[in-house]
Amino acid sequence: MKATFALILLLGSLHCWGQSRYLVESHLGYTYRYHDRLDAPAGLYGQIQQKLHATVSVGRRWNDSFYYGVGLAHTFSKQETNPTRSAPAFNPAPYGYSSWQGYTHSTLTHSELTPFAFVQYLTTLSECFSVVIGGQAGYVFQQQKLSSNARSAALHWVDSTGTWAFTDGEYWVASQANRSRQQAVQVRVVPALRCDLGKRAGIALQFASLAYRHKLRDSRAQHVGPASHEFQLNFKPEVWEVGGYVRF
Repeated sequence: MKATFALILLLGSLHCWGQSRYLVESHLGYTYRYHDRLDAPAGLYGQIQQKLHATVSVGRRWNDSFYYGVGLAHTFSKQETNPTRSAPAFNPAPYGYSSWQGYTHSTLTHSELTPFAFVQYLTTLSECFSVVIGGQAGYVFQQQKLSSNARSAALHWVDSTGTWAFTDGEYWVASQANRSRQQAVQVRVVPALRCDLGKRAGIALQFASLAYRHKLRDSRAQHVGPASHEFQLNFKPEVWEVGGYVRF
């Protein structure tokens, strides 16, 4: 009797295993941009932007078409203005018969940690390919730091004969570092294309993002008016992510 009961449990376990009730998925995306001084927002200096995004999630199969579960996403970005700190990035500021020239350099780092819950709808295209529409609702913890400095590098003036003279040197340095923390809620719809490499595993490509975000808290000040919020539909490569998944 015990052997029969154990056999029933074993067959049930194998049946559940064959159905692949659970799904572990991970995605990774990276963006790099370089803007020269003509294309950069400041218009005076070049700018480098980098962004890394990683996601891990665990889901359970509801039926043949739906999965639900939880996940964690992390985003780190860095924006550096005037990265080379080069002399051609001078910003002249004339004052009467003299003028000073200097340069500024700043680095903005931004980090986000987002726990989220998700629901996925899966439709099969062929034996290997399927399309997934995922809906996510998460709470975003943000932290950013801005470090900047300004330096006077040269001084020009007009002497009694009307000739411009040039003196090279550094006269002052001003630097600052600002930190802030924010919290927000975010809702996303993320379509993806999956390709099975076997019965239990495969690769996936996320190729778009439809997102709404609303800020709730900010360490810099209390809200006076409406808090920052945004709605974004993006098909650009900056939201593309490559990943893999395992079913068990």
